[in-house]
Order: sequence, then structure tokens, then C-alpha cells
Amino acid sequence: MAFVGPLIRWQDHSRAGALAMFAIGISGASGAGKSLVALEFAGLLPGCGVVSMDSYYADLSSLPADQRAVVNFDSPEAVDWELLNLQFRRLRRGERVAVPKYDFATHTRTGVVQESGPWSVVVLEGLFALWEPRIRARLDCAVFIDAPDDVCLARRMARDVSLRGRTEASVRDQWLRDVAPMYRTHVLPTRKNADLVVDGSRPPAESAGAILREFRNRRPSSGGSSLHSNR
Repeated sequence: MAFVGPLIRWQDHSRAGALAMFAIGISGASGAGKSLVALEFAGLLPGCGVVSMDSYYADLSSLPADQRAVVNFDSPEAVDWELLNLQFRRLRRGERVAVPKYDFATHTRTGVVQESGPWSVVVLEGLFALWEPRIRARLDCAVFIDAPDDVCLARRMARDVSLRGRTEASVRDQWLRDVAPMYRTHVLPTRKNADLVVDGSRPPAESAGAILREFRNRRPSSGGSSLHSNR
């Protein structure tokens, strides 16, 4: 693989039809710290942007509220894969996309979009960032974040209660019913697809630093190109 600074396109001649971007996927359990690590890493590099898979859950506005509430959002079936693949492919081409904003209280899209890109480096973070073959084929570096179950549950509890209008009881019930089983079934097996595994119980800055080192290891050995971090 090869890449250069944020104002210069890179080319990977080892892959047919290579696109003018460098893409990193970050996966792991709910509460493992994917978002924090991704943002921490993006802060180390100019021209780096983050896209969360949370933006790509299917819009359930056509369903009654009681039916939306029982949808398993920890299953890959809850993701709008067609939209995600379309927009991630465009980001990999160095294009701008309109990322939808998802309302987790109502399980619907708000109608608001976030204009995102173009970036020299794009980070896709989410439960299934290493799960779908078309997404994996567009990644230059795959990262998996390991974290203990109790740490992940405590983080998810804090997030969902404060940001998503949930109660502690509903978060715990969902964890036992959906989150933990789906992690073991769909997410944990994707660990084998990772180029790098980091410890999610460590500070996000430490994990971001490990990803940065892996990123630097993938720089071209010749050609005089470089990418400078903000550190």
C-alpha cells in the first residue's frame, strides 16, 4: 500500500481499480471505545475524517413505534448496507457525501444530513466495520478493539441513558437479550479480519497511537511521499 500527505492523492498499484484514499475500519463490541479511538486518531492526522456506522441504521419510520422498539439493532440486518456501501465507495474516491443523521429515540432518520469529505484518510467505525465483504475489500487497514464485558456495559449504560433517552433497566435488558449474544455471533468472529488488535480498556489516546504506528508502517518505502501527524 502507498499513501502521501493530505493534499496529494495516493495510489495502491497492488490492487486493481485502486481508489484515491486510505481507509481504516475500526470494529469491536458496543462500548469498546470505537468512536473515541477513531476521533482521537483523526485528531492526529490532517485531512482525516470519521464516519460512524450508527448513521446507517435502516430508517424505521414506516413501522409503528412499538414495532421499532423491538428491532435488534445489534444485528447486521439492521444496517442499510446499500447506502453505506454507496457512500463509503464515494468517500474512497475522494468525493463528498451527505451522511444521514439517525435519531435513536425514535429509530428513524431525522431528515438532516452531514456533508462529509473529501478526506485523504477516512475512518469507518462501528460494530460491523469488518463484517461486510464489500466494506472489507475497501479497507487498507482493519482494527479491532477488545474490551472486557463489564467495561463495555458500563460505557453503553452511560451513553444510552444520557444521549439516547433510555432507562438503565432497558439498557441492561437489551444487553442481555441482544447486545451480548449478537456480539458473540457477528462481531467477535470478525476479529480474525483485523490487521491490528488494541486494548479498549486502555486510554483512547494509547490505542490511537498504536493505530498511527500501524498507519505509518504502511507508508511507501520510496517515492519521497509522506504524511505528517499533528503530534
